[in-house]
Amino acid sequence: MLKAKYNKAEKSIKRHESVYWKEMLAVLCFAMNHLAKYFSAENMQRLQKVLIPLFSIIIAFVLQKPYVELLALYQAGVLSLVSVGVDSSVKRQEDE
Repeated sequence: MLKAKYNKAEKSIKRHESVYWKEMLAVLCFAMNHLAKYFSAENMQRLQKVLIPLFSIIIAFVLQKPYVELLALYQAGVLSLVSVGVDSSVKRQEDE
């Protein structure tokens, strides 16, 4: 999936075209963050727990050079994608 997204981005860059729906989601995300101070507590929690992570996954703006590096690390088996959920946690490894 990472490779397919990279290829699609490369094509849009070469054609000097943007991915319109991603730009609209980015604008929506920005607008919602700006207006969030007026949200009720429940809506603010919904924004932080559901919508912002969803926008981050869908939009996934990554510059092309880091994209190439991430893809190379993934293909070399150094980087892996890990699904996380609400109950997930991160534990720091001790220095070797």
